[in-house]
Amino acid sequence: MVINMIKIQIPGSTSNIGPGFDCLGIALDIYNTFTFEEADGVHISGCPDAYCNEDNLTYRAFQFAMQQLDKSFRGVAIHFASDVPISRGLGSSSTCILAGILAANAMADNALSKEQIIDMALTFENHPDNLSPALYGGMTASIVSDGHVTCEPVPLKDDLLMVAFIPNFELSTEKSRAVLPKQLSYTQSIYNTSRTAMLIAALMQGHYQLLRQACDDALHQPFRKPLIAGFEKIENLAYHFDAYTVFLSGAGPTIMAFFDASNEQLDEMATQLPENWQMRVLRVATQGARVEIL
Repeated sequence: MVINMIKIQIPGSTSNIGPGFDCLGIALDIYNTFTFEEADGVHISGCPDAYCNEDNLTYRAFQFAMQQLDKSFRGVAIHFASDVPISRGLGSSSTCILAGILAANAMADNALSKEQIIDMALTFENHPDNLSPALYGGMTASIVSDGHVTCEPVPLKDDLLMVAFIPNFELSTEKSRAVLPKQLSYTQSIYNTSRTAMLIAALMQGHYQLLRQACDDALHQPFRKPLIAGFEKIENLAYHFDAYTVFLSGAGPTIMAFFDASNEQLDEMATQLPENWQMRVLRVATQGARVEIL
């Protein structure tokens, strides 16, 4: 198949949603856009210089997928147009991984199903909480069994807004995972599983008054919050302006909050942010990754 250019748009995402560690995620209406063209050698542009080399995550995913598909290529030019902040807990790495695999799949006449694509993506990110919503859109619940992802949509009502509070500092997933406990008690496990079930039910039913209690957890947030300077200030600010709930987005440092879509106080809230924070008002991206042959 002769392809001049491939354009791929993939939504960012928020994951965990409190207790749903490594299994729940929501696609957001912020996007990373990638273009791929066949070229002599490897050329990467549009991202920080540190990523403009063959160790680039998107390129590595593309190269790996081409090998798995038994497809040869003389080289590739990849250009990034990024709206998803890097290392902020908003699914940037998932967009990069999926873009590389989806581009290779397009060059192989779409030989892979979505199920195969997400399984391949696990090679680079072994938890599907961001990968699933980025690929499928909406809110998803995912499990991994014997290296295969099973994913189901969680239907959401359209009367929720999400506000992302994004700091001016990064927090790597590796550092954020390093503080997690190696073992959990039965009490802690039950605490999280019960709240995950309540969270999904409350979202589906629109019983948002339950979200604050349902988004609490004992598995990761108590250990990660100390890594994020200003967490309590942001949390208190969001609740002051009637947030339903506040939680870490993925591994952080972004803090996410759910608000009623009719809330008219968000502009005022923005004026009270600490100096090193910004906020973005977001909605659910109902459509996941899009691939366009140009």
